[in-house]
Order: sequence, then C-alpha cells, then structure tokens
Amino acid sequence: PPPPPPPPPPPEQPTGALTVQCEPAECEITVRGGPPSLDTKNGTARISGLKLGEALVDILKPGYLDQHRAVAIKSGADDSLHVTLEPDANTQAQLGTRLFKAMVEAAGGEATHKDLAVLSATGSATLFDTAGSGTEWNLTVTLHPGQATFEAKNSAGGLKLECRGETCQAQPAGKLFAKRLSREQAQILETNLRQFRTYQFAVLLDRIISAGMQATAKTANIPGSGEQRLRLEGKSEAYNIALDAQLLPTFITFESKTGLGSGLTLGFADYAMVGASHYSRTTEIKFPDGKQGLRVRFGQ
Repeated sequence: PPPPPPPPPPPEQPTGALTVQCEPAECEITVRGGPPSLDTKNGTARISGLKLGEALVDILKPGYLDQHRAVAIKSGADDSLHVTLEPDANTQAQLGTRLFKAMVEAAGGEATHKDLAVLSATGSATLFDTAGSGTEWNLTVTLHPGQATFEAKNSAGGLKLECRGETCQAQPAGKLFAKRLSREQAQILETNLRQFRTYQFAVLLDRIISAGMQATAKTANIPGSGEQRLRLEGKSEAYNIALDAQLLPTFITFESKTGLGSGLTLGFADYAMVGASHYSRTTEIKFPDGKQGLRVRFGQ
C-alpha cells in the first residue's frame, strides 16, 4: 500500500508587532524573549513576529536611565510605545551647562554688561496687597551700576527713592503742595521698589552669571523649541528657570538654603532689544504668599 500522507504542518501561531518611539533619539530596544535588539532610526523602531500576551521591553541609551515597560501584544495588531528617557546626573549637568550658555547668549552674551548697565524708562507699577488687589502707579526709573532712582505717583501722592549702593533714601515726589502718602503707603511702595531693583532682569542676569552656579537640565534643544527648564544651584540659593522658544527666561522660582525668601517667583515678558541685548519690559514679582508683589511695565 502507498505510504500514508505526511501530517499537515502545525498551524502558524498568531503574532503581533510593536512600534517603539524614544525621546531623545536614538536608543536600543529589546523585547525579552523576542528577536535580537534593535537600534531606533529617527527615534523609532518596529519589531514584528512577537508572541501574544504581555511583553517586557527594555529601552536603553547611554547617559540616560534604563526604562523597562510591559506591553500587551495582540494578534494582528501593531501596538505602539512612546518613552521619554530621563537623563542621569552627569547628562543633566552637561545639558544644563549647554542650556545655561545658550540662555546667556540669547540674552545678549557679553554685550549685556554694556547694553543693560544704564537704563532709563517710564511705565507703570501695580502693587498687590495681601488680598491680591492691585494699586496702580505711574513710574519713572533710572538705573546705573550701584545706583537707582525711582519716582512713583498716583492720585494718593508720590514717592522718590534714590539708592546708592545698599542705602536708599525716600522723599515725597511732585510739587511742594502735592498730596503726601501716608507712612504705611510710603513704606510699602519703597519695599516693592527695592525688590524690583534687586530682581530686575539685568541685575538678576548679572548675579547668576557671576555666581558660578551648577547648572542642570533635562533637555538642551538649541535652537530653542517650546518651553525648557533650567536649574541653577549655588552655595546659598537656587533658581528654577523656565525658558521660552527663544531661550529667554519667562518664569523663575527662587530657593534659599536658609528658607528666607524661598518661594518668591519672578515673571519676565515682552522682551525688547537694548543695543544687542534683550531686556524684559514686563517684570512681575510675587512674594512667597503668592498674593503680595508687584508688576512693572515699561513703555516702548
């Protein structure tokens, strides 16, 4: 009799596929128990022929913390996984150094010392009380190295504040018989103007450049794209800085190692060119309680 026919081949086991995207590109992708490891191209790798069920995926990149994810592989499906890798401490220091240098260059680099050393401007100041309610003032400011003159006026009266070094002297502003501010009003106004002198953009930029702080960041996209975060940490203070797409500071949170002043926030907006440098025409300072503070806006 003829030999029996061979047994039919076993049915093919259903499989699935997985597309992995890693950021930043590139990285190495391994599916445990699957095919050999793959390197991404343009941040993406597709792995097919995977067994159904839960798959454990390893995503590796030098200088970044390893990522391990569990993914459900389904029959005939092309599943996807997007992973943002976390830089390790050394990489954060390298990225921070690059981003800090780019921020300084965006502001004007070496030119800022000359361009922003002497400034004169007029505009308005809004002082916020403990309830968050604002009081408007007309403001004239002249800034020189180690010196500053402020003149603020509204319907309640006016104040002229002249500062030389750390010493400031306040006196009524306006005509001889003009309204005078109460002692409390004058003290509040003087305190806020002193805060502006301490944290206005040119002074703050000079302080963080000269302080030799340790910079760290998780990204350093240069040219800028979207918001990026930079941390500068010194012996006694630290600054957490948000940068815009032009790599200019928009929001800063201050930290003090002693706790004094920690939580103070600074907002910078509406940058204008002064020579070859940028200067923020709008500055907002909020005290740690989140309500008190001031906003200064300079005209064109």
